Amino acid sequence: MAPTLFGLVGLVAGSNRVAIASLSLFSVVGAVIILRLDIECGRQMTRERERTEAVETPTTVPTD
Repeated sequence: MAPTLFGLVGLVAGSNRVAIASLSLFSVVGAVIILRLDIECGRQMTRERERTEAVETPTTVPTD
């Protein structure tokens, strides 16, 4: 995604400096998104999903 952004911005703006600035902005926005993630909430959701899948999945394999 970043190389495409760099190429498009460089082509449209006609300047590699502007393209590099767009990548910097892209990186900052990505860092902000990552910093806002709630890791513990994700772990808890995964545990709950694993529990419900374990209950729904049959433990025996049918034999023919």
